[in-house]
Parts: sequence; C-alpha cells; structure tokens
Amino acid sequence: GHHGNNSTVQNYIQPLCEQYGVSIVFGGHNHYYARADVNGVQHITTGGGGAPLYQPNLNYPNIVTATMAHHFCKVEINDNTLHFTAITSSGEVIDTFTISKSNSPPVITSQPDTLAYVDSLYQYQVVAGDINGDSLTFSLTIAPQWLSIDSALGLIQGTPAVADVGDTVVAIRVDDGQGGTDTQSYNLHVLNLVGIHTELPNLPQMFALYQNYPNPFNPATVIKYSIAEDAIVKIKVYDILGIEVAELVNQSLPAGNYEINFKTDNLASGIYIYRLVAIKNSKVRFTDSKHMMLLK
Repeated sequence: GHHGNNSTVQNYIQPLCEQYGVSIVFGGHNHYYARADVNGVQHITTGGGGAPLYQPNLNYPNIVTATMAHHFCKVEINDNTLHFTAITSSGEVIDTFTISKSNSPPVITSQPDTLAYVDSLYQYQVVAGDINGDSLTFSLTIAPQWLSIDSALGLIQGTPAVADVGDTVVAIRVDDGQGGTDTQSYNLHVLNLVGIHTELPNLPQMFALYQNYPNPFNPATVIKYSIAEDAIVKIKVYDILGIEVAELVNQSLPAGNYEINFKTDNLASGIYIYRLVAIKNSKVRFTDSKHMMLLK
C-alpha cells in the first residue's frame, strides 16, 4: 500500500517556507523516517513508533534518505547553528545534517532631502529593511547640533537658524542588534529663503518639494511645493511597495508657491512616498519624492 502525494499542500507550503526563511518542516507519520530537500528546506517525516507496513519509496523527487525503522529525532541548537540527528531505537544514526544561519545586515533604502531652510522644520524619514526581521536602531554619527533622530522610527528632524547657513555633513547608522549595520551620509545644504528671494519675493527661483508637516501625522498633513515656471504638475502618493494610493495634483500651474492638505481617512498606518513631477513642452523639468509616516 501507499499514501498518495498531496501536491496541492506542497505547492502552498514550499513557497511560504522560502519566503519566510523556514529551514525545517516536520510531518508526523507512524511508519518510517524520510527527509526531502527542496531548495534548502528540509521536509522531515517522522513518528517511527508505529508498526511498519511497507518499505518507503526512495524514488520520490527530492528524497535524501528514508528507512522503515523505529526511531527518534534529536535537534541541537548552538547560537546560529542547528545540528539534526535521526537515530534508531538501537542507537544507529539514520540521518544527520547541519544548518547554519548567518545574519544579514539591514539596508537603508531611502534617499535624503539635501535642502534645509532657515526657520523651517527639516525632516528626513530614514527607511531601512532587514530580511531577518530584526528590530532596528537608528543613530546619527555625524550631524549638526540642530538635528536629532528618533532611534526607533528613524525620523531625522530639526530647524536651522541663520548661523547654520551653508553645507554640513550628516551621517546615519542603522543597527540590527545582531552585528549587522548599514550607513548613509550626505551633504545637507542650509539656505536662507529671504536672501534667495530678494529680487522676486513672490515667485520661487527654483522647483522644490518640501517635507510634509506634521510628520509623522494623523489624519492629515500639509505638503508644500514651489514651481519656478509654468508647468503641468502632478503629485501622487504611493505605499512602500510602489502602489499608487492617491493623486493630489494633476493640472497646469503658473509659477508660485503652493500647498495642499492630504487627508488619509482610508489608509493604514505606515510609510508612504509622495512624488512631484513638473512637465513643460513634453519634457520633465523637475521631479522629487519624499517619505512620510502615518501613525494611527
């Protein structure tokens, strides 16, 4: 006799194991021991305390070893190393293997806003990912005194004064607590808008997309932007996966300074990206994007 192969269950389980880093799957059985290796995932059939009815088929796909015997399994874990042994009731080793899990460092995926303005709040939401799911800690290793960072959220913010006008270096470090780190550094330019706009105080001299305020926010935030010349302006909001969730502006605008109120009644908490594109004569004149955090 034999049990049929349940390919439907396998087709669902295996992709989930690979997605979430599962190394071993145990399945109960009362006849024999078997191990299959599928893309590095060890599928163990164990439960050898029952009466054996037939010999296992070693010709099934991915089978490493199989035997009809009373047995038990021993799993030993030391730091990041797992050692597995299957042993018969008489002490014979049926199977053994070792799995070592090395830590993968976090990766900073966001890009900073490199412009700050006197007496205006500067914010940069640092976004980092960690495939091990470790909790991340953010810190500033180099920064001017007026900047600070939330160590848990990664939000950098501060308001420069006139004395801070000029260029300064900002260096960020993210730590996963397991020995893995990533760093990012950039030059931050602090400008005095009063000095820039002396000739045309009512019109901007350059395109700009500013950090929303407040940030983090709930349920609404204000997004400001400057258009240096007549252009078709589009502002869209995306989730962290790049899926569009809102279109805030899509029209022709004259040069000027603008702001829009973004309400998020139907969105879940998380990090979102807003992007501005200015087009003139079918050519992109300016584009920029920034991160914002919704906390409900």
